[in-house]
Amino acid sequence: DFTFMLSRQILYCGEQLRSLHLARVPFCESLSIQEKFITQITNQLPSPIKAIGLHLCGDYRNGLGRLGIGTDFVYTAENKQKSRQFINLIKNKTNQQILLENANFYDSNTSQAISTIEFANELCSEYNLELILDLAHLIINATNLGLNPYYLLGKFDLNLVKVIHLSGIVKSINGILHDGHTLQVSPEVWSMLETVLSLINHSVTLVLEHTDSIWINQQDLFLADWQKMKQIASVQTNPSQSPQSINLDEVGIGYMANLILPQYCPEIYHLLGKENFAKFGEIWGNNFLAYLGRKRKNAYVSIGNSEYLKGSNDYIDVVQSFKFFFQELAIKSKKIRINSQLKLVEILE
Repeated sequence: DFTFMLSRQILYCGEQLRSLHLARVPFCESLSIQEKFITQITNQLPSPIKAIGLHLCGDYRNGLGRLGIGTDFVYTAENKQKSRQFINLIKNKTNQQILLENANFYDSNTSQAISTIEFANELCSEYNLELILDLAHLIINATNLGLNPYYLLGKFDLNLVKVIHLSGIVKSINGILHDGHTLQVSPEVWSMLETVLSLINHSVTLVLEHTDSIWINQQDLFLADWQKMKQIASVQTNPSQSPQSINLDEVGIGYMANLILPQYCPEIYHLLGKENFAKFGEIWGNNFLAYLGRKRKNAYVSIGNSEYLKGSNDYIDVVQSFKFFFQELAIKSKKIRINSQLKLVEILE
């Protein structure tokens, strides 16, 4: 089966799903070349095929300097127009689900890299395409640009990702990284896979891109990567166990108790100390929220110079609220003596 996969250039994504994967695609070529390309592949489509994966490629003649063998997409108005033209053609002619893959390795600058990723997101949303996220491609492109790969990862709309490609990475003598389908999956790729799987809450297909003929005689290494992939996939975050959304009320209380109120109530802060002040601030905050709950409203919270808010029915001076709350508890406890200006005198034994 493995030999058959290689000879037919078909990626098997599970027993029931096969996709034809095309790495050199005329997104930015003339209409006539695009039409000839689509005619050729439709005449040669293996059967059954349920999807077609496409590298988002640039102009054939401008890849890898003057060699014309690279695939990096360059974000220009003309290339965007030709890409949309090509997507329309191939969708109409093949009637297949189209998947779009990030294929840039050697972007000239950060702006180009980001613009290309965002354009891929845009095409997927606009034409109902699915996104193939090739982690090695991403890491290679970012590293060659001197960027943290996770910075570029953050530019992808992970909700669009339906397939993840895994492969090795080759480092040349001059330090430039290249795609390495003849190598085992790189540690950086495994690490990023764990991160991506922890960030998404939908099913994705994982593909080991061990498609070169060398793998026929390296089945032990192939199986090692296969087992590693299965192990990582087995601990994917369950959507029901995803981190809870941040409780902004709790965040607001902590922000007030630890950052804002110490600045506006220094006398109380110095008397209680940092830890006790923070605890008391949380007590006040919970009471304050309970008050708002009873009133069934949010408040215009006044901090510092907020004269323009006075007169509103929802206006509350937070600092005064905190001080009065503290004064009330201090008097009740009879452990703190306070003068008429709310200046603390001392803690009574």
